[in-house]
Amino acid sequence: MGWEIHAARTPRVNVANSNVMTISGVVRVPLRIGNHRTDSEILISPDFEGLILGLDWIAQQGRLDWDTSRDRFRIGASDWIQVHSGEPFVKVCRIFATKDVVIPARGQVNVAARMLHNAWTCTMQPASYGVIESQPVSTVEHVYSGRTLLSTPMADVQVPVLNARAQEVTIIQGTLLGKVFTAEMATKSPPRSVR
Repeated sequence: MGWEIHAARTPRVNVANSNVMTISGVVRVPLRIGNHRTDSEILISPDFEGLILGLDWIAQQGRLDWDTSRDRFRIGASDWIQVHSGEPFVKVCRIFATKDVVIPARGQVNVAARMLHNAWTCTMQPASYGVIESQPVSTVEHVYSGRTLLSTPMADVQVPVLNARAQEVTIIQGTLLGKVFTAEMATKSPPRSVR
């Protein structure tokens, strides 16, 4: 996008559900919401995809009208903007390799990975576990992430990756390994008595 990235004043921030996000830089860009335009400082995080407008940003805009009965808001005298309320539509996190790793020909290696925060993980407490389904790795043919049950707190995890090629491949840091879907805990039904 051609943005000039500057050093961040703080290395991490807390999000609404008490998770911590690492901050790797900051950009200053014009931000337009409806017909309201303002120059804004946007924090960049390797842990998050999307945009969060914090209370500090909202306070800097001056007057904010929130019409909760109609699910809309406006900044100053700008036009009303509809907002989405309720649970996020998609309860999925993308997961990326955090280090370069070489996978031998026709071999499998556990790859260090990290899930990104998104609207689902920042606005509500996510499930304790998630599942990454077996799928092709985004940038390399004949390389697949393995089906795995993962703990979903935003911690470093290991994802098995299989190389089905006849030569070794390198998975580089930042490679998309797949998507993690919410996993619900199955409850065990009490045994039925037979008469």
